[in-house]
Amino acid sequence: MPPLSSCRRARVKRKSPFLPVLLVVAHPLNNAFAKAAAARIRATLESRGIEVDMIDLYADDFDPRLTGAERRGYFTTPYDSKAVAGYVARLRLAEKLVFVFPQWWFNVPAILKGSNRPLSRHGDSDAPIAAKVHSFLR
Repeated sequence: MPPLSSCRRARVKRKSPFLPVLLVVAHPLNNAFAKAAAARIRATLESRGIEVDMIDLYADDFDPRLTGAERRGYFTTPYDSKAVAGYVARLRLAEKLVFVFPQWWFNVPAILKGSNRPLSRHGDSDAPIAAKVHSFLR
């Protein structure tokens, strides 16, 4: 793996010459190892001049459940992603993704899987964004 400093420059003018990172944390306890690891990762990246945007799904009170209205509109075009528009905008700005979560029952937490659903649904017009997340959260 090449060092972080060898990343190519982003084509968009940014505060930092490094590619921006979206750090997603999924753990309900503030004193958990996952939260400490996320804080350490963030501090390390920022000390190297890398822009970091952090999403804490539990702190945001993210609801991973599929609602009836969401299911009825699942295959409509365009998909109504208003409920997660803020997350989608932040994901669009990221060039790298970092996920910090515990292994529960041999899988990622449901809250993290649920955050993937609006981005990787069938027929999504944002295929590059969906691919960023979907390949990881299968």
